[in-house]
Amino acid sequence: MAENVNSREVTYPGKGCTLSAYVAEPSHGGHSHPAVIVVQEWWGLDDHIKDVTRRLAGEHYFGHRS
Repeated sequence: MAENVNSREVTYPGKGCTLSAYVAEPSHGGHSHPAVIVVQEWWGLDDHIKDVTRRLAGEHYFGHRS
């Protein structure tokens, strides 16, 4: 499922700091996809949360971990 997914880490300017996020989206474009925000555990982003985000993208969701 997740083989047709583009994923990357991105940053956004915030008040007083830079915010990091992990983004996964279906690799086939052309139309919009529903979005899902995946919130990580208190200890931060790990491989499991990245995998959940990629699997959602594999099901045609735009996944964004912030």
